[in-house]
Amino acid sequence: MIHTGPRHQEEISKESEGSFQSQTFNLRATPGTKVQNGQVVAELIDDRYRTTTGGMLKFAGIEVQKKGKAKLGYEVVSGGTLLWIPEETHEVNKDISLLLVEDGQFVEASTEVVKDIFCQTSGVVEITQKNDILREIVIKPGELLMVDDPEAVLGRDNTFVHPGEELLGTTVTEMRYIQYVESPEGPALLSRPVVEFQVSSHPDLPSTTSVSQQTGRSIQLRAVQRLPYKDGERVKAVDGVELLRTQLVLEIEQEGEQDHTSPLAADIELVPDSENPEIQRLQLVIENSGAELGYLLIENQQNWRIKASGKINSQAVVVDFPISLEGDPSEKINPVLEAIPNTIVNYVARTQRPVLLDDAHLNHRFFNDQYLQRNQPKSVLCLPLIHQNKLLGLLYLENNLVKGVFTDDRLRTLQIITTQAAISLENAQLYNQITSYSKTLEIKVKLRTEELEMAKEAADRANQSKSEFLSNMSHELRTPLNAILGFTQIMNRDASLSVEQRENLDIINRSGEHLLTLINDILDLSKIDAGNMSIDRESFDLYSLLHTLEQMLSVKAKNKNLELIFDLSPDLPQYVQADAKKLRQILLNLLSSAIKFTPGGIVTGKQIGRAHV
Repeated sequence: MIHTGPRHQEEISKESEGSFQSQTFNLRATPGTKVQNGQVVAELIDDRYRTTTGGMLKFAGIEVQKKGKAKLGYEVVSGGTLLWIPEETHEVNKDISLLLVEDGQFVEASTEVVKDIFCQTSGVVEITQKNDILREIVIKPGELLMVDDPEAVLGRDNTFVHPGEELLGTTVTEMRYIQYVESPEGPALLSRPVVEFQVSSHPDLPSTTSVSQQTGRSIQLRAVQRLPYKDGERVKAVDGVELLRTQLVLEIEQEGEQDHTSPLAADIELVPDSENPEIQRLQLVIENSGAELGYLLIENQQNWRIKASGKINSQAVVVDFPISLEGDPSEKINPVLEAIPNTIVNYVARTQRPVLLDDAHLNHRFFNDQYLQRNQPKSVLCLPLIHQNKLLGLLYLENNLVKGVFTDDRLRTLQIITTQAAISLENAQLYNQITSYSKTLEIKVKLRTEELEMAKEAADRANQSKSEFLSNMSHELRTPLNAILGFTQIMNRDASLSVEQRENLDIINRSGEHLLTLINDILDLSKIDAGNMSIDRESFDLYSLLHTLEQMLSVKAKNKNLELIFDLSPDLPQYVQADAKKLRQILLNLLSSAIKFTPGGIVTGKQIGRAHV
C-alpha cells in the first residue's frame, strides 16, 4: 500500500498496474527514515543475471540511458542480449619469482598458478607483470586450437563466431569468442564460451502509483533495470558478479511537472497487512517539511552581505553580495537580487524578533512587498542570529508548496544551529584574514630573499673583480722585482767585491726573495675568499730563517736607533716542520710592528714556551 499527501489526511486514488508472481526484494531504504525523490527504495533479489566468475561484457542490441550518474548504473531503455565471456582474474601484486605457470599455458582447474593461489577453472593463462612484479593473472576458459599459419587467422582475433559458421574447418554449434594467443606449443586460437543473458525492454515488476485528488501530486515506485558495467568492460573478479539489477525508485511529481525534480521527500514505513498479519506492506508518506530556498545574511563592520544562498536539489553557492538595510524600505535591498522580501528582512533586522508566516503575501504588515506578491510563498521564516546580545546575521527560509512547514519546535532548533553557524562564519572570516596576511608575508619574504640573492651575486662579482685585480697587480710587481733579483745575482759574481758589499747584496737578494714571496701570497687572499687556503707543510732550518729576518730588519732598527736582539733558547730545535712562508711572514709582521711602534731602546725576539709546528 502506498499513501500520499502531507502529514494531514488527504483523499487519494490508487492505481496498480500489471500482474506478477511472488517476488523477493532487498529493502535499500531504512524504515522510519526519509526517502528523497529519485532514491532507490528496494532491489529485486534475482540470480538469473549472476555469473560464476569475472569476465568481459558485450551489449547486443541493448541501449542505455546516457544521462544520470554512472555510479548508480546504466539504466536500460531498450532490451537485447548481454554477451558474457567468462574469465577468472587474480590480482596478485607479488614478486614474479612466485609464478608457477607460463604465459599462454593451458592449466586445469585447481592448479596452483602462483604460490598459494589456485585457479578455479580450466583455461589459458594470461600474465601481466611490471618491473618483476606480478600484477595479475587471468584464466581464460576455452578450447586451444593450434594453427600453422598465424597470418591467415589474425583477422579472427577478438571476434564472435555464431552457430553454423566455420572455424578452422569445423562448424561451430554455439556462439564462441575467438582470441589469438601465443602458447608454449606455438600460435593458436582460443575458442572461448559465451553466456547469453536476455534483457527485456520493460522489467517484469509491478507499477504502483498513487495520486492525490486534492493537490494533484503523485507518488510512484517505478521499476528500472540498471547495468553496473558498460559495454566492453572487463570485470576483474574471481567470484561471480551481478550483471543486471532491477530496482524500485521513488518518484514524486507535482501536477504538470515533466523533469521529476520535485523537492519533496517521503517517509518510509512498514505496516502490518490488515488481512494477513504475516505480511508487512511498504507505506510511503509524502513529507513536505523543510525549506526550498534560503539565504544567510551576515553583518560585517556595519555592512550587510548575503554570504550564502541555497536551493533544494542544488548545491549552495556563496555569493558574498553586499546589501543595504538603511534608508527608504524600497531601497533597502539591492533590486538586482529580486530574491528577498525587503519588508520582512528589514523588520527582523530592526526588531531582532523572528517572523514566521503562512501565506505571507496576505499579511497586512507586509502586504505591499513586491517579492511576496509576485512569488506568494506558502511558508516563510526569517529569524535573527543573535550571540551575546549582538545581532550577527539573518536567516531567511521559504517553502512555496505547503503551509505550516516551519513550526515552533523547528524555529527553536534553527535558532541554536544558525547561531553556531554565524560564529563559524566569523571564525572563517578571521581565518581568511590570517591566510591573507600569511600570503602577504610570504610575498615579502620572497622579495627580501630575491634582494639578498641579488646582493650576494653583486658581492660575488666584486670578489671576482678583486681576485682578478690582485692577480694582475702581482704579475706587474713580479716583473721588475725579478729584474732586481737577477742583477743582484750578476753583481754577486764580481770577484772584486768586498765582504761588506757581498753581505749587502745578500741582504738585497734575501729581501727581494721575501718580497717576491709576499707578492705570491697576495694571491692567497683570493684563495681565502674561495675557501681554498691550504698549509704547505715542509722541513726547514729555523735558525737560518731567524738569521735572515735579523739581517733584513737590522738596518730598519738602526735607522730608529734601536738595538735588535734575537734571544734563542738552547732547547729551540734547529729543524722543524711547518709552512715556512707563512711562519716567516708572521714573525716579520710582529717584529716590523715592534720596531715601528718602539720609540727607543731594545727590540728582543724571544721564545716563550715551546711551540709544536
